[in-house]
Amino acid sequence: MVDSNTEYNALRNEILNLISIQNTYIIAMYTITITILGFGLQTQNSFLFLLPYIVLFSFQRIISAKRDGYLRIAAYITVYLEEGSGWESRYATITSSMQSTKHKNKLNIVIYNVFIGRISSSQLGFLCSSISIIVTLLNITEDNVPLTIVTILSAVTLFSLLLYFNKNTLKSMKKREEYIELMKNTKRL
Repeated sequence: MVDSNTEYNALRNEILNLISIQNTYIIAMYTITITILGFGLQTQNSFLFLLPYIVLFSFQRIISAKRDGYLRIAAYITVYLEEGSGWESRYATITSSMQSTKHKNKLNIVIYNVFIGRISSSQLGFLCSSISIIVTLLNITEDNVPLTIVTILSAVTLFSLLLYFNKNTLKSMKKREEYIELMKNTKRL
């Protein structure tokens, strides 16, 4: 049988590995998106600015899976190894006290998390859609009004879908608590 310190260190290393993989995907997502945006700026093609959504959706799915993985491990550590007396056990209290002093209402928290830092794909999606709409409006003529409408609707729709796809990302603490409760119930059996 493995002792708790060895198990804790192995799980801690797994969390660090998942975070490292997640960060690698975030860097790749930024790099690919910025490269495509550069080509779009050179060609002034409004649809090219929407192409990064392929990258954003697929990479965010992988990033979310890695985040879910380390949330499960953190919950396991909380329930089976710390038993109420470690970092993972105190993390929810620390996080909630920090958020309550930083933000007063839920809308501010969502805006802060989406546009300032927690969800990279949403930031990049906003950038892609905004540039696409601006370039479309700058190049509008009487001949391309239907294409302009399609481009703007596509930009807004893709960004809205990305926000919807990422909605659970902002609930990682809730998801972590759900895993903790599930594991506590399993432990009792």
